[in-house]
Amino acid sequence: MKIGTKLYSVITLMAFVVIVVGGTGFYAARINHESLTTVYIDRVEPLEQLKNVSDMYAVNIVDTTHKTGDGTVSWADARKNVAEAQKTVTRKWQDYLATYLDPEEKKLVDQTFPLMKKADEAVARLSAILVKEDRDELRQFAATELYPAIDPLTQNIAALVDIQLVVAKQEFRKSEFYYHQGKRFSILLISVGLLISLTFAFLIVRELLKELGGEPAYVHQIARTVADGDLSITVTVDDDKNGSVLWAMKVMVQELRNLISDKDAKNLQLQNMGKELDERIAELETTLEQVNQLEGIIPICMYCHKIRDDQQSWQQLEKYISAHTDAQFSHGMCPDCVKIQMGKLDKIRLG
Repeated sequence: MKIGTKLYSVITLMAFVVIVVGGTGFYAARINHESLTTVYIDRVEPLEQLKNVSDMYAVNIVDTTHKTGDGTVSWADARKNVAEAQKTVTRKWQDYLATYLDPEEKKLVDQTFPLMKKADEAVARLSAILVKEDRDELRQFAATELYPAIDPLTQNIAALVDIQLVVAKQEFRKSEFYYHQGKRFSILLISVGLLISLTFAFLIVRELLKELGGEPAYVHQIARTVADGDLSITVTVDDDKNGSVLWAMKVMVQELRNLISDKDAKNLQLQNMGKELDERIAELETTLEQVNQLEGIIPICMYCHKIRDDQQSWQQLEKYISAHTDAQFSHGMCPDCVKIQMGKLDKIRLG
């Protein structure tokens, strides 16, 4: 596998881990958002609506009735409070019914309808008494009919409030469960991803160092030194890295040294050959000068064969030639002279 492919594999793996972790976090955030939405819209708002309904019955109606009977609240204010309570109860109850109701909650709501109808009938009669402004009848009605009609209703409403709290707690636990599950899964995925990424990174770095043969900075230093023409540097590389870039550079440096050494030897040989050639040329020039000295007309005695030199003196033929050339003479007799000389000797001996 190529180095580039390995690097891209590590990057792809890390990107995949990031995407999965991000997706897990997004999913957990969505679950938490849905849980919070459910808690707020289907539990917190209904809780507030049920509380308002309960307060309207317990405070604006029952408490107003009690205070009106004691004379601390005027009849007009009492009628106003009761009318506002009826409007608020109707509006808040309808808002509550528009929210999501689980089966247990719906069952309790069905039980609340007849109790609310009975309570509304008691409130209608209370309104009539307030119009008549009969304090004794109001006190008697509050004690015998109003409390018995409203108290069961407020108890059912309290039960509905408890359901909101129970379901909200369940949603909280559900959100908490998904949070912990997502956290554990993310930690596991991050750990596995890091382990695999670090393993791949270690293998890639080791492979790169193996192919380079050493640290990148050292390889760069060697390359720069060789590029500058300095071959005196010593390339240090382990023998087991004979296929690395650094090993190839070591071989290249040695080959360049050998080439330069061969070049120097050949240059020296050429210099020596040049010197020898100069010497030969000098010898040839000297010889040529000597030959040139023997060129032209040489004056020679027709009897003794002496030769006249440039100083007008006569020299033996042998001496003249020896002085102007490298030739040497050895004396002997030709056959004709032998006959002549031997004849002379015979004459002298006989004579």
